[in-house]
Amino acid sequence: YDANNNNISALYQLWNGGEWVNNQLHSYSYNANNDETIAVFQVWNGKWDNIQRFLYTYNSGSQKIVTLNEDWNGNDWGNVSKDSVAYSLSSNEISDLHQIWVASKWQNVSMDLYRYNQAKNVITALGQSWKGSWINDFKDIYTYDNNNNLVSVVSQDYNGTSLIKSELELYSYNPSNMMVSIIHKYYDTSGTKVIDGDNSHYYIMDELSGYNYKVQKIANR
Repeated sequence: YDANNNNISALYQLWNGGEWVNNQLHSYSYNANNDETIAVFQVWNGKWDNIQRFLYTYNSGSQKIVTLNEDWNGNDWGNVSKDSVAYSLSSNEISDLHQIWVASKWQNVSMDLYRYNQAKNVITALGQSWKGSWINDFKDIYTYDNNNNLVSVVSQDYNGTSLIKSELELYSYNPSNMMVSIIHKYYDTSGTKVIDGDNSHYYIMDELSGYNYKVQKIANR
């Protein structure tokens, strides 16, 4: 660790039956705000050989806006993939663009888009794929109670022409706002009717201690 208690290296070794031998070394660098900026992964082959590197860029609020993934080609680092995140003025993540490096340029792969309510809770998550233009893959819709507890998630999948409902999760809470149950159901192929059958599950949360819970599958309903 450095003077700011940031982890700057992790050495992994394997036991060969007689002694510990080097396996991997992970090294980390940070900026003045203690944000991790570089992560380098190396493997032991009689010497430390580079494998992979991640470069992180942040905005003025220390929110990660770019993650660059690179591989070692034997002589230098080469681009592999890049994730670019955008935030609203309220510091909510509103988009995450994933790209890969192809033929010396960045190619779009997928993008996730998020919307929020005034309490900064996610209310929709839209996943898209790049097919020359952005095509919807899925959409999740979240609802909350007056205590900002998540009470339902409706998942929609793209069927080639439109988004249709596919799954439903319902959450309930006790008066202390601790989750006590989850009901997971599925929609029929038309996305208009909730199915009560072998594919629907009911869970109850058993309090173990404090805020730790155990989830048990009770039955198919």
